[in-house]
Amino acid sequence: MNRLITGLLPFLVMTACQEPETKVVPINSIPKADAGNDISQSADSPVTLDGGGSYDEDGDAIAYHWSFDSVPENSSLMDAEDVFPGNGTTSAMSSFQADETGVYVVQLIVEDIKGATSSPDFAVVTITDGLSAVANAGEDQAGVEGSSITLDGTDSY
Repeated sequence: MNRLITGLLPFLVMTACQEPETKVVPINSIPKADAGNDISQSADSPVTLDGGGSYDEDGDAIAYHWSFDSVPENSSLMDAEDVFPGNGTTSAMSSFQADETGVYVVQLIVEDIKGATSSPDFAVVTITDGLSAVANAGEDQAGVEGSSITLDGTDSY
């Protein structure tokens, strides 16, 4: 029995004295959204949004997801589809055409290619005056297949 203990003793001492094994586990950092500066302008031109200050600490590509947090009372944009061109892509720039004067709060969330999403960041857009463009193609028209129909857009503004 003494021999057995003598034989195990060096093994037990060596095992007890070894450094613990360290494993490096990569962590995916959460990206940071930056919706840009607040904006004040007229409704006569599109509002340009710039999320270019957003980043991912790991250097992963990020997609930009723009949405409205709030819109003026009579605006139809809150429920409209495809309001922000390039939404959900890797383009930091987007825009929208205001349909009412007042305050629009735009939210930006960015997502990296590994699925991590940022906390939202907001830009406050104040539309002070002006009217957004209105397209009017004229009266409804009927025609025969293969024939030409003329539309009149002179009432557009």
